[in-house]
Amino acid sequence: MIYAVNTYKGEMKNISINPLYPGINPSGNFMLASVFFTQLATLANGAASSIDPLITTYGAGDQTLQEARTNNLLTDDQVTALSAGLGAAYNPAMTVSQVQSAYLANAAASTQNAAATSDQKVDVRQTGTGFTPIIGVNITPNDKINIGIKFEFKTKLELTNHTKSDVVTNMFPEGATYREDLPALLSIGVDYKILPDLKLSAGLHHYFDKNVDWDGRQNFIDNNLYELAFGMEYNVTDKFLLSAGYLYVQTGVGQGYQTDISYSLSSNSVGFGCAFMASERLTLNLGVLYTQYVQGQRTVDYPQYGINGITETYNRNNIGFGIGFDFSF
Repeated sequence: MIYAVNTYKGEMKNISINPLYPGINPSGNFMLASVFFTQLATLANGAASSIDPLITTYGAGDQTLQEARTNNLLTDDQVTALSAGLGAAYNPAMTVSQVQSAYLANAAASTQNAAATSDQKVDVRQTGTGFTPIIGVNITPNDKINIGIKFEFKTKLELTNHTKSDVVTNMFPEGATYREDLPALLSIGVDYKILPDLKLSAGLHHYFDKNVDWDGRQNFIDNNLYELAFGMEYNVTDKFLLSAGYLYVQTGVGQGYQTDISYSLSSNSVGFGCAFMASERLTLNLGVLYTQYVQGQRTVDYPQYGINGITETYNRNNIGFGIGFDFSF
C-alpha cells in the first residue's frame, strides 16, 4: 500500500519592475509591478472615457483621429496624446471607435497584469493512495553468491488537491485530481563474498516510465529511467562493519517534461556507512549520502510578451544522513 503526500508552499512578494513611462514612472526607477499596471489601467480607462463624447454625442465613431481634428472635435495635443498612448499598436487608419476599443483592451490587460504581479501565496497538500503487487525470488547457489530479483507492478495513483491558498492563475484548484502513477520496476541484485569479511554487490533497477499515466507528461518521456548500483561491505571486526556505495541514475525525459516545479535529472551518488553491534540483539547503523545531479535545460517561449528562446536551467545537489537500529528478539 502506498500513501502519497505532496506539499507545495511558497510565496512571491514585492515584485518590482523599472519601466521608463511618462506620467507613471518618468525616472525609470524600480516600483511595484502591481502599482505600475494598476496606474496604467487607470490611464487607459481614462483615455477610453475621454473618447466617449466623440461617439455618443457627436457620432464620430467612424472618423479617424485626424478627421476628428479637422472637424474641430479634437485638438492637436489630444490627437498626439491618444495616438502616442497606444504606441506601436496605433495605426492612423484606425477609427475613433477602434482607438477606444484598443484602450479598453489595454486597460483589461493591465488589470490582469496587476493581479498576476501582486503578492502571491501557495499552500497546497496533495494526497492519494495506491496498491502495488510485488513478486520476488531469492537465489543462493552457494555460500558466496546471493541473487535477488523483484518486480513491482505499476501502481495507479491519483492525487487530490487540498488547497488553502493559490496563485491568481489557479494552478492548484481545490478538489482537482491528477494522475501520478508509480511505474513498474524491475530490480536485479547480486552479492558476492570475495573474502569472508568482504562482500561486493551490484544492482540494476529499470523503471517502466513510458507505460504510466502522468496527466500527459508521459508523452515527453523518450526512454525509461534506469539505475546502476555498486557497493561493498567490510567487517572490520566481529562488531564493526564499514560500507560504501555508488549509484548512477540515467533519466529518459525530454525537454517538454521539465518544469520549474517538477523535473527529472540524471545523477551520481556516493554513500558511506557503518554498523556497530552494541550487543547480540542491538546493532546501530549510520550512513551518509551525497548526490550530484546533471544539469538540465529547457527552452521556453512567452509569445504573449513577445519573448522567445528563454533558457530555464535545472540543477541541484543534496546530502542526506541516516541513523537506524536493528533489534533482534
